[in-house]
Amino acid sequence: MSRIHLLFVVSASLAVAACPTRDKYDRPPTVRITTPTATTYTHGPVEIRAAIDHDLDLPVVFRVDGVQAKALPSAKEAFTWDTRSVLEGPHMVTAEVEFSNETAMSNAVTIIVDRQAPTAVLTPLPGATEVRLRSPITIAFSEPVFLASALNSTFSVSVAGTTVPITTNMSPDQTGVVITINDLTAFSLPAMFTVRLASSITDRAGNELALPGTWSWTVPDWIRLPSTTTQTQPALAVTAASQPILGFTECVPSSNGCGDRLRVATLDGQSWNVLDIIPDAGDTAPGYSLVLDAEDHPVVAFTEFAASTGTAVHVAAWDGTTWSALAPPIGASGSSSAARAPLVRLAAGNPIVAWRDSKVGGTGVFAALWNGAAWNPFGDIGYSNIDQHDLMLGVDGKPLIAWSNTGGGGGASFWDGGQWQSSSFTRAAPVSIAVNASLNALMIDPTFTVVSSTGGGWQPAVSTPVPADGAAQQFVLATTPQSDPVVAWINPETPSNRIGLARWTGTMWDTRAGLFRGTGNPLAEQPRLIVDRTGSVWMAWREGFQVNVWMSNY
Repeated sequence: MSRIHLLFVVSASLAVAACPTRDKYDRPPTVRITTPTATTYTHGPVEIRAAIDHDLDLPVVFRVDGVQAKALPSAKEAFTWDTRSVLEGPHMVTAEVEFSNETAMSNAVTIIVDRQAPTAVLTPLPGATEVRLRSPITIAFSEPVFLASALNSTFSVSVAGTTVPITTNMSPDQTGVVITINDLTAFSLPAMFTVRLASSITDRAGNELALPGTWSWTVPDWIRLPSTTTQTQPALAVTAASQPILGFTECVPSSNGCGDRLRVATLDGQSWNVLDIIPDAGDTAPGYSLVLDAEDHPVVAFTEFAASTGTAVHVAAWDGTTWSALAPPIGASGSSSAARAPLVRLAAGNPIVAWRDSKVGGTGVFAALWNGAAWNPFGDIGYSNIDQHDLMLGVDGKPLIAWSNTGGGGGASFWDGGQWQSSSFTRAAPVSIAVNASLNALMIDPTFTVVSSTGGGWQPAVSTPVPADGAAQQFVLATTPQSDPVVAWINPETPSNRIGLARWTGTMWDTRAGLFRGTGNPLAEQPRLIVDRTGSVWMAWREGFQVNVWMSNY
């Protein structure tokens, strides 16, 4: 009681000496913690300070979780709380000052004691092989972290020992780093990639991340997936997650020898998992095609004979569990149809198919849209003796069809909403069609130059022709997410053909992939070419009955 009485006397004496007005004591003095002012993380000693309103210099008591931790004779002194022996987790710290007739308590400040070092998941994994070049380079932290130096100087990347320019980004919540190599064409593969850490990384409490100074992985030139077999030319699609889906045919013994039953398989990382049998797809020798819907489920178009429809086009979709028909079969002329080589694309989820079929004067190309209730035919594109065609969708999902005929002509036909408009080449050209960012048609002209459809004619889309040998054949065209063309072809050679691949960089053709083949002889037919959403190039082709599926890191 004597101490309290003394404080009262001191306070009273101060009041008399200062001659305060009555209003000064209408509001009792308060105490507040000034350091720290917000939730603080620590793994060791932490300094705590308090202040009393009216700048009074009185004793102060600091409490941790309600228990007195330190009493100081003056509020101007600091309390250094050594947390190295306290329980980890949040602790509430307050300051108290006793006046003559009351005790003032400060706001509570949370101090979180954390002596656990953060951890990190590195991608690609250290020591990994068969890594995709366009796989993200990331560090995922177990908690928010802080860098000892600027972000751009903390990390560096070298390829085969040579440092390459990168862009580094930290997530807004400080829990992840993404490293992007600026130029993926600046080095040859295979190569070892190494990330170097130049300075320390700590969590909010100051615990240092236990990361190696470097981590490395290997990127090959090609990632060769398991091979399988097929009776006819394969089909290929790639999901948004960069997982391939393969269409192929298997032999089904019949009175005529062998029926080519269509099958579809997904990859589990080690082998191909074949989906259930597709109804009515028991003999698809005249051709088939494969695309993916918005959920990355396969949709196939194929031909099958029936007495009522002739050899008509069927469209079936996989829903993740079973196959079902998307629409009734369609042909050019009912029971007399001789449909073959059906191609399918999806417009707002509805299939558009294009196929070759018999007509007066030879073979034509027909197309139709399933609107959910009925087939809306676009009719015949208007050319005869067609021996090859390709299908892409342009503006508003309108079909674009590339074609060639047995007379050596070729070109493309575009649906304008009411009729077909066509643009031809003066001599035979590769039959493959893609679209640019404006959804204008792209093709390869007879000089091996990628051209775009502009104003009813063809204009060069790139400055130089595809760097292929003059004897090259069976060209196929695709585009990257940036609309740059990618071209593959068959290079006839003795004793075995090889395949060529080139991608446009914006200024030149990147031919680092060179000419290649598997262990056999690539057949003289168009290889399958897909560019996925990351820009990675996927290819599938036959060597005899073997199907090779490779992904290029170029």
